Amino acid sequence: MEREITPPTNFAQSRTAALVLVILAVSGFSFSMGMTYPVIALVLESRGFSEAEIGVNGSMAGLGLLISAFSIPRISSRITYRKMIGISAAGGCAIITSMIWIENFYVWCLARFFLAVFVNGIFIGTEAWLNELLEEKNRGTVIGIYASVISATFAL
Repeated sequence: MEREITPPTNFAQSRTAALVLVILAVSGFSFSMGMTYPVIALVLESRGFSEAEIGVNGSMAGLGLLISAFSIPRISSRITYRKMIGISAAGGCAIITSMIWIENFYVWCLARFFLAVFVNGIFIGTEAWLNELLEEKNRGTVIGIYASVISATFAL
């Protein structure tokens, strides 16, 4: 005889809390991407790097996003979304903090590459987790809020 499995009574509250957490996490992603592109370019310029070097450094972010898009799904299949988002956020914060002391151009490029890898971990993790959490009845509304938060925090 099969038993029907019912979710716990606080399931709706835990789903809502998880959705809020996902939206807060993706706001960290979009804010860091929106902030780092201009700020890193300005810092490099103030440190005397050429426009070509600043352009190469900026391309490292694109390369990091591209390469990590292929590896992050494999990583996320081994750990929880929450853990991946946490590790990615901690790694991104560590890299941004360490950039204060970086003087070498090539180390800046590596830092920029790995910063993009970490923030992409946040983005991919939140996208996957969000899709897992959503119910059909509110999918459009929540996706609209999610996209609006991404746009607003990127613009900040």
